[in-house]
Amino acid sequence: MSVNPKRRVTRSQTSKNRTTDIPTTTADTHESNSGSPSQCPPSNASDSVTDPPVTSSHATPTSTGWFDTPSIQQPWEISAGLEEDHPMYDILDALMELPNVEDLPTQTFPQDQAAALDALQLNEQMQRLVETQINKIDQQIAFTEDLVKETRNLSILEARIQRKKMDIHRLYSDYYDFFEATEGTKPFTDEDRQEILESERTRTWNPKDRQQLSAGIHAEVQRMIAFDHVTRNEHWRVWEVDNIPKSEWENYPVDKLDWNRISKLYVKTRGPMECMIQWTTQDHPAINKSPWKRDESKKLAALVETLGYQGKWKQIASDLNTDRTAAQCFAHYQAEYRGPDPKRPWTKEEDQDLKDAIMLVGDKNWQLVAVSLGGRRSGQQCLHRWKAINPAIRRSRWMDEEDAALKAAVAVYGSGNWCHIQRHIPGRTDMQCRERWMNVLNPSLVHGKYSDEEKVKLTQLVKEFGRKWSLIAEQMPGRTDNSCLRTWNKIQREDKKKKEKQQKDSCS
Repeated sequence: MSVNPKRRVTRSQTSKNRTTDIPTTTADTHESNSGSPSQCPPSNASDSVTDPPVTSSHATPTSTGWFDTPSIQQPWEISAGLEEDHPMYDILDALMELPNVEDLPTQTFPQDQAAALDALQLNEQMQRLVETQINKIDQQIAFTEDLVKETRNLSILEARIQRKKMDIHRLYSDYYDFFEATEGTKPFTDEDRQEILESERTRTWNPKDRQQLSAGIHAEVQRMIAFDHVTRNEHWRVWEVDNIPKSEWENYPVDKLDWNRISKLYVKTRGPMECMIQWTTQDHPAINKSPWKRDESKKLAALVETLGYQGKWKQIASDLNTDRTAAQCFAHYQAEYRGPDPKRPWTKEEDQDLKDAIMLVGDKNWQLVAVSLGGRRSGQQCLHRWKAINPAIRRSRWMDEEDAALKAAVAVYGSGNWCHIQRHIPGRTDMQCRERWMNVLNPSLVHGKYSDEEKVKLTQLVKEFGRKWSLIAEQMPGRTDNSCLRTWNKIQREDKKKKEKQQKDSCS
């Protein structure tokens, strides 16, 4: 600690300054009157003025007056025992230069105290705000670390997936249930045929697979756009991929997507080609799925006549310019202008082809079954024909056990869930269950012959609504549409017989 030479004072100077500068207070008089010894700073022998008693600056008011705190030493008392070059001299000099407490302004103490309190409160608020911001930053750092770990794990998983797999050979049994020909050919067994059919079976896309496909394409588009930003050294735009509008990522070019990555990471039950075909022909939002209009159908027929029927469907769909795919144009033209003849009877060969197609693709997608038949029949025709030749369907009279099971199923599921109800009546279709319930077992039905009033009302309703039997049945409580139809036909036959009889009587 350096000593300021200008402020260095000797012990004699310190004693002289204290003697002349420090005034005598009321406490000094009180001390002298009470007879208590006063403490004075040491002085040199050469000084002619005797130092008055010096009181402590720590005097405290009480109910009786002022008293000194003898345990606290004055600055000149401390400096008396120090060397002149001691570092404490600067501090003591600064203390001795301070004005007396009595000379300090006391009018601004309340304002200064309030300002200090406000400053302390503001400081506390700022500290709390800083702590909040620090906590947010810590949370963001933790979240970023989690994202880094997830990105690292995805990168490792992608590297493992893209790694080439080794073919593993299986051991086959030495037992064969057929003979090999001299040429080395082997006939197919029933097990081999069933295995081939199972491997070639086309599975329909369920809602879960389609949702995963959409999510995978969305993630792939985000990855491609982020990669483009990085390659252009626009790293700050990577965060914009989270705010990409739905219309932009749905219309992203299909040829730029990595379908192998989409299939392996998001739609693991489907192959890359299946994912691309499903998205480009079925699920793409740009595909027009609305019913065909008459003008659109006529324009399609004109384009087919101009460009030809074979090999031009992609160009036809482009020239049609109604957001239809080539498959949609072909299917509509095939059904509208070259569809199968519904009046042509089924042959035994077609029945066998229908059975093979159902064994191959199942009995859910009837349009695919129709395609397997070569387009000779429509999906609706295949459905109705299968119901007619399916050996698992019973067509005999309903038994009491079946009626009881149908009543119990309707009580559980209601009268509208026929697909669930028919599962509890083996051998019966949903249509058979509905017809049996609506026409026979429904307790709200009125069985028996129509009264004369009901026949008159039925005749009036037919004149008013025509042959709309479902609408007429709503106006006939307890009667079904089939019952109204049969009764109306019976009334017509009776009227015809009456007219024929009247004509015979008039002729005779």
